[in-house]
Amino acid sequence: MIDSLSIMLKPASGGCNLDCDYCFYKDEMSLRSANDISLMSVSTAKTLLDKAFQVARKCSIAFQGGEPLLAGLGWLEEVVGYAKAKGYEASWSCQTNGTLIDDGFASFFHDNGFLLGVSLDGNRLIHNIHRSGSFSQAMEGIRHLQAHNVEFNILSVVTEDLADNIDAIWDFFIRNDFRYLQFIACMPPLGEPGRRFLLPRTYGLFLCRLHELQEEAHLHGIDVSIRLFDNIQAMLAGHSPEACDMNGSCSIQYVIESSGDCYPCDFYCLDEHRLGNILTDSFQAIDQKRLESGFLARQELHKDCKGCRISPICNNGCRRTRDEKGKFLYCESYKMLFGTK
Repeated sequence: MIDSLSIMLKPASGGCNLDCDYCFYKDEMSLRSANDISLMSVSTAKTLLDKAFQVARKCSIAFQGGEPLLAGLGWLEEVVGYAKAKGYEASWSCQTNGTLIDDGFASFFHDNGFLLGVSLDGNRLIHNIHRSGSFSQAMEGIRHLQAHNVEFNILSVVTEDLADNIDAIWDFFIRNDFRYLQFIACMPPLGEPGRRFLLPRTYGLFLCRLHELQEEAHLHGIDVSIRLFDNIQAMLAGHSPEACDMNGSCSIQYVIESSGDCYPCDFYCLDEHRLGNILTDSFQAIDQKRLESGFLARQELHKDCKGCRISPICNNGCRRTRDEKGKFLYCESYKMLFGTK
């Protein structure tokens, strides 16, 4: 038996109540032969839990989507309640667009020790550009989390629009007491490498300004955690990053969709990467398929990485964020941040 498993559970698969124009998962769903976005049955979730705890003492279970809260509060209560009744040692988290969070959801998250990630691309003006005009609903959901003292962080997708307005967005986040932030560079759509929501130079300027803003806030007694910078600091101190895109190789994950189909990574839920189905396959069989596929093989660095002093930090990025020649799309951006050429 192993110590722990990391499971990303998608109870609604790609189903979502929004239609964000940059959504990478919507792209993936459109390229699949099977496009089922029905909700996961409770029995499937229970089977997943039983099989997971046959091989692991602890499990980290993150509900994601699409929009996972489409499954409903009753579904979550039944699944989490089942794990508790069986004595399973699980930690729970959920990444959501926030628009469906009400008092009932917030109370449940607090009582069960959930960590929430809420997708919010800044203030009203910037958020509404790409996220279906959902700012008011997302902020209402956040207010419910705050009222129930639920731990949460903010995840923002960095586009040209967000990067160009980071000062105003930073002020908005500070005013609302958002102290745990993730900024994710927007990926180009699958099959359209030339279509970019974010250019490398813009992202580089953004990272430099973001670091300045964090330092200025610290000088005024306001400490803000920014996931990317936290990982960089850890690596400079000789530790491994918790973000797999900076590690040079993919981490072991189990992405389970509503049908029970399993994939090795959120960015690769495609037919050719399917590892099996949790209803019919054991975790051992899924792991064997992953091993045979070579998905976890350490990625080759680009030739330009040779001799680059920051390549041990970026490791040529996630392979999903590389150009057609295999080079990290935001190589220039990181060099700007570190002041190198």
